Amino acid sequence: MDVTCPLVTGIFLRIVTEAAEEDRRAGRSDITGCWRVVGRDEQLNPKFLGGKVERGWRLVEEGHRIEDGRVVTGKRAA
Repeated sequence: MDVTCPLVTGIFLRIVTEAAEEDRRAGRSDITGCWRVVGRDEQLNPKFLGGKVERGWRLVEEGHRIEDGRVVTGKRAA
């Protein structure tokens, strides 16, 4: 079984998110898709840069559907 520390995982996700935002502001096109990281029950994390709104917008641009702050997946997406 694979297990990670939620605290350390959160710290590194924050670092990646901030680096991706710096890349976006610098006009780079190859940006780490950290907006794709979702929590339990497909919840968008409001603590990530841009919050739920910007991250949801990026997911919708990629063809995903968002309902009530969650990414719609599986049978619900059909």
